[in-house]
Amino acid sequence: MRLIETLVGLRKQLGLTQSDVAERMRRSQPAVSDFERVGGDPRMSTIRRYALAIGAEVFHVVKAPGAVSSTASTSAPMVIQGVASAPTRGAGAVELTRSVL
Repeated sequence: MRLIETLVGLRKQLGLTQSDVAERMRRSQPAVSDFERVGGDPRMSTIRRYALAIGAEVFHVVKAPGAVSSTASTSAPMVIQGVASAPTRGAGAVELTRSVL
């Protein structure tokens, strides 16, 4: 799943460990490892919770077949919002900013 791979890449880019993310999600490190494993089928709520823990926000778009969307294109169906300031390692709270890519 490309979405999970992108989130994991962002986690690594920010210098966060699975244990850091687990603490922020109030989950165990093995649970985060299971989430990150390619081939899983995580629930959307878990994806959002993981994204929040790394300082990102995931948006999804639902559209009717053949409909043109002004917020997403078929060439880029997935958007992961960037963060203005990356969370620091061990920080308790994560602030999200609304920005346009």
